[in-house]
Amino acid sequence: MEIEGTYTLQARTEDVWNCLMDGRTVQRAVPGLERLTSIDEHSYTFTLHIRHAPLRGTYTGSASVLEPVYPISYRLAIEGEGPGGKFHSECVVHLSAQNQNTVVSYQGALHFERGHTLIPAPLVKATIRVLLQHFFTALTDQLRTEREGPIYVTTLEEMYEGPFMEEQTSEQLLVPRQGARAPLHRFVRLLRLGHQNPDLEEQWVRRLRQVGIVTALLLLVWIGTRLPRRS
Repeated sequence: MEIEGTYTLQARTEDVWNCLMDGRTVQRAVPGLERLTSIDEHSYTFTLHIRHAPLRGTYTGSASVLEPVYPISYRLAIEGEGPGGKFHSECVVHLSAQNQNTVVSYQGALHFERGHTLIPAPLVKATIRVLLQHFFTALTDQLRTEREGPIYVTTLEEMYEGPFMEEQTSEQLLVPRQGARAPLHRFVRLLRLGHQNPDLEEQWVRRLRQVGIVTALLLLVWIGTRLPRRS
């Protein structure tokens, strides 16, 4: 049974390759992959539970990445056993850059040694296509997360407790990590208050944070004076 297709990912070829070679990323992306255990750098054992008919059931086996050519191509060999008997598959994967995107193309074959003989091949291909669609969608989300980085949002506890902490600890909390700048840092950078100087920007962030705290306290006091008093 021939299996082939293409998928375009909005990421650099090197980043896509790294995700495809990372066992943890693959385990999160493959739907129903309950276990993926590394044997060596390019070999794994797995347990996969498929919920889609006509391949519904639990499959166990091994997978190996063969002839890797970074970051262009590799060959993927899979063999195992499931409800319909033993199976094996071999697929060649190619990665090609297209502008700022990466086109992943795969071509291979899937063979069942016994069982599934009465299941029409189009149904099996349709199920595999659904699984691959889920895999590439999850991979897209993973690549987007790595590219954008986590967004740091200041909590209310940090907003009120920050100025009262020790100066050294406060400075360590206020310094944003690369790729995860706090909202106030982005605001200061947008208005060019620090003239692109990290130290001056940090001073402006501290000032704005303190002004925000004072404003919030005054607002709470004002609201308190407007509340009706019990007689």
